[in-house]
Amino acid sequence: KAVLCSSTIDAFSYAMLEYSKTGSIPKQRTLYMALADPRSTPVERLEDISQIKTAFNSDEFGEASALAVKKLLPQVRRSRPKTVSWNQDLLLEKSLQQQQQQQQQQRKSEADLSL
Repeated sequence: KAVLCSSTIDAFSYAMLEYSKTGSIPKQRTLYMALADPRSTPVERLEDISQIKTAFNSDEFGEASALAVKKLLPQVRRSRPKTVSWNQDLLLEKSLQQQQQQQQQQRKSEADLSL
């Protein structure tokens, strides 16, 4: 499996989001790759990989990059972040987790005080 992202930080963020979904390291070996320019896609190294995702940003350049890679590697499937980038998705997820933890702690404190 290979995941192609717009930047190194997005590749790390995508990997962390995958990890947080399962809670463990994925069983399938995955190559995370940052491509600043789709023309630099290492087609020879990727053409034999059956499961490839383009995980570029959700902006005009990201859509164009995904389309360009799809022309080079027809087996590619598109994966879009909920926000503009995978890094922003990761930051949003971490923020929501922190809010949930704070709410749980507050409820516990309130329950302890009512005893």
